[in-house]
Amino acid sequence: MRVPTTVGIGDMTEVDDARRRTGAAIDELLLAALGRAVGDVVGDGRVSVDVGGAGRDVLKPDVDLHRTPGWFTTVYPVILDCTSVDSDARDQIDAVRTAVRDVPHQGIGYGLLRYVYAPTALRLAAAPAADVHLSFAGTLPEPPQVPGDPPVRFDGDSTLPVREALPGLGHAVELRVYRSRGVLHADWWYDRRRVAADRIAALAEAYPAALSALARDLIADDEMTAAVDELELIDLSALDIAGEA
Repeated sequence: MRVPTTVGIGDMTEVDDARRRTGAAIDELLLAALGRAVGDVVGDGRVSVDVGGAGRDVLKPDVDLHRTPGWFTTVYPVILDCTSVDSDARDQIDAVRTAVRDVPHQGIGYGLLRYVYAPTALRLAAAPAADVHLSFAGTLPEPPQVPGDPPVRFDGDSTLPVREALPGLGHAVELRVYRSRGVLHADWWYDRRRVAADRIAALAEAYPAALSALARDLIADDEMTAAVDELELIDLSALDIAGEA
């Protein structure tokens, strides 16, 4: 089952501004917003979330990949702190950034350690699998518009392959995020045998608000820090002269 939600262009402008100010990657903001939404709907705690990494970026240069398609996407778990929207935004994004960037080589060896290499697979088998999968498909380009009656027409719905592909990794919930025409789409796929529909509906409603609130909090925190820095640069020499007089 799928529950689609969107974050509008105006709110995404604030998200982009927050990214520039903090240097955070978009998937880090998406994870932090997920933590806020779960904390708001379910309650404070921790949840294991499977995220994806671009394995192609970390393979050795001597590995020839010119004739291979895809990104060699890796899937690995991240422990996400779930707290309410009243929590400190800077602390949340720093915690998510640390959790993601501490994973060696974007998790390219996790699957081998958990499922293939016997000594570690035996130990990791006791760890429960993540119930949530967060996938970010990036920004989907729009097909070129050719005036007149061209011999070949492109399908105008470039989001269809991402939007309609059925989840296949066995998670109870998959949050599939992509951007198209300036709007951020967040589709909640869920297994109705394992998760109640009303809970997914509540999460789907809370997530866009959590992402927008997180971006605004980060912007306000950055502006406050900049204002404090400006105050620290005030020249106090005039006060010293007045005191001597």
